[in-house]
Amino acid sequence: MLRAFSSGSSALTGIEAISNGVPIFRNPSVPNAKTAMALMGILLGTMFLGTTILAFAFGVAPLANNTVLSQVGAHVFGHNILYYGLAFSTTAILALAANTSFAGFPQLAYSMARDKFMPHLFLTRGDRLVFTNGILFEAVLAAVLVVVFGGSTDRLIPLYAIGVYAGFTISQFGLVVKRAQKARETGSWERGDLVRSIVNGFGAALTAIVVVVFAVTKFSEGAWMVLIVIPLLVLTFLAINRHYQAIAEELRLPSLDFHPAPPKNLVIVPVATVTRVVANALGYANSISDTVIALHVGWDKEQSEKLQQRWSEWDPGVRLVTIESQYRSVVQPILRYIDLIRSQSPETTITVIIPEFVVGRWWQSILHNQMGILLQARLVSRRDIVIITVPYRLSGR
Repeated sequence: MLRAFSSGSSALTGIEAISNGVPIFRNPSVPNAKTAMALMGILLGTMFLGTTILAFAFGVAPLANNTVLSQVGAHVFGHNILYYGLAFSTTAILALAANTSFAGFPQLAYSMARDKFMPHLFLTRGDRLVFTNGILFEAVLAAVLVVVFGGSTDRLIPLYAIGVYAGFTISQFGLVVKRAQKARETGSWERGDLVRSIVNGFGAALTAIVVVVFAVTKFSEGAWMVLIVIPLLVLTFLAINRHYQAIAEELRLPSLDFHPAPPKNLVIVPVATVTRVVANALGYANSISDTVIALHVGWDKEQSEKLQQRWSEWDPGVRLVTIESQYRSVVQPILRYIDLIRSQSPETTITVIIPEFVVGRWWQSILHNQMGILLQARLVSRRDIVIITVPYRLSGR
């Protein structure tokens, strides 16, 4: 009986879609959402009770290849157009029910991201004014669940229902706590709040019973995963919130009287040879600082000497510093040089300008090294270092 109770309870879910989607109702949104929820409750109760009575009256029992609703329809209508209309409408309702989560989850994720309990990428609206990231995330997660559980609805329903009823329990209990705290602060209960709290407390108790029954009767069918995943999700949400709070505290200005002082800026431009790309980067470097160093890392002494000679002939007005690399490494010697300057002048802001050329066709980038990307990846985690990429666009040949 408990297993039948837990399976039947999943048919009574759906009101969470309305509660999560209150902001998208037409104004006045709250009264309209209440009306929709009341109508849903009446329709759901009527259809569920009516189906149960008819199934009992006709002696219908669940079959592996024929649903209870299909058998009831056959007894009531016979195999005519009304019977097939019932089957078609049931299919349409199930398709609409599947769409409900794709409308509700992005809204819920937006609300949680706004309160800093989920990543801020869920705040972004797409070109069609929907929360595209939430829809894509849910689609991928749904596909993974379908593959893992082999598309078996019998195994997936416990995961869904226990999560929904746990949400019902937590939300109703939260309303009771919120009103109790409000009454404690004001010294008395406001009119209607006590009755609402009793209703919510009774509802929380009922749904909590459903959660326990689900957890026990469906434990071996996959409910154990929800009992593990939900606490992990809560811990993840709290960790995300702590991260955002810590960043906000670190970025907050001490006061509105605080004004940033212009830092002393030293610019380093890594160069391999004398090209238009380097000239373009040096021109930009001279525009933002009076102290610019062209840094060359070489492992061939003859090649380094040729570069120094060419540099002297060119004379761009920028000092060239050459570092010898014993193991043909480029990134590591640059990092050591930056650390040396940092130790000698800790108050100086170091700006690294990475010259690069942009090829005309995407496949041509495969033909060139990605040293700039590697250097940028190593520098991005360093403190007090500004990274600037100066592109030089080539023709499309």
